[in-house]
Amino acid sequence: MYMSRRVSITNARRALKELARSAQLGASIDITNRGEVVARLVPPANDLGTTAEVLLRIRAGRSAGKGGGRSIDVSSRKNEVLTRRRSR
Repeated sequence: MYMSRRVSITNARRALKELARSAQLGASIDITNRGEVVARLVPPANDLGTTAEVLLRIRAGRSAGKGGGRSIDVSSRKNEVLTRRRSR
């Protein structure tokens, strides 16, 4: 996971393609004008919701009823989401 970083609006114009790729991979980029944050570039939400929502659903599925919960294959679900993203 990437950390948030700050970029001036001038540098953001020059490096937009790189910044967009970083956001796609999970980075959050604050765009500043004279030191003040004026915009934020964030990762896109996936079809399943935000990453936190997905993790909460996975956790709830595993802990439901002390072993009675449905087992979730996280790796195949992740591949399914990534495949959907690539096909767009």
